[in-house]
Amino acid sequence: MKALKTVVYILFFLIAGLVALKAGPSFSVRTGEEEHFKTREKVFDIFRRRLPQQYTYQAGPIANTIMAEAAKHKIDPMIITAVIAGESNFNPVTMGPIGEIGLMQLRPSTAKWIASMTMQKWTGAHSLRNPVMNIRIGMAYLGYLKKRYSPRSGFLYLAAYNMGETSLLRFLSKNIQPNIYTKHVMKNYLALVREVSVWPRLAEVQ
Repeated sequence: MKALKTVVYILFFLIAGLVALKAGPSFSVRTGEEEHFKTREKVFDIFRRRLPQQYTYQAGPIANTIMAEAAKHKIDPMIITAVIAGESNFNPVTMGPIGEIGLMQLRPSTAKWIASMTMQKWTGAHSLRNPVMNIRIGMAYLGYLKKRYSPRSGFLYLAAYNMGETSLLRFLSKNIQPNIYTKHVMKNYLALVREVSVWPRLAEVQ
């Protein structure tokens, strides 16, 4: 009787293992695809609501670009959206005080360098007014900074994006961790996450 129970247990675990082996990968892929779709819809909804009216038709291409570049550079898409919220308030043609352009407020000299380094086509500073181009180059720059300053974890790459590498290294040499910009980005991040969770309920009320 004891031997029979042992055989039954062994068969049970073998069958369970085979089922998991067969179903596991497809379930994992399906879960990943669903999460990707949900995040993409959140990003799309944010840009559809926040872009100036004449640019709302680009919400789809912008969301697709953010999702693709986020996967490439291993950065949370909502972090990118939060950076854009703080840098340009979703205005694709806004200009900064020292020549920064567009959604991610890129300086043409930096953008040209990053475009060359990542083998992207560069047609001049005016291209930074194109939201998709601006995001591709901006995220390539963030990806470069992430690999250099936050290879495993942390948000030093955000500080470097804001203040530049020279200033960041000067702070680090004095054992100072600059975090004002990072806190600003995370504040935007949390606000956006809260908003996209509330908007569907507001739509139902309306």
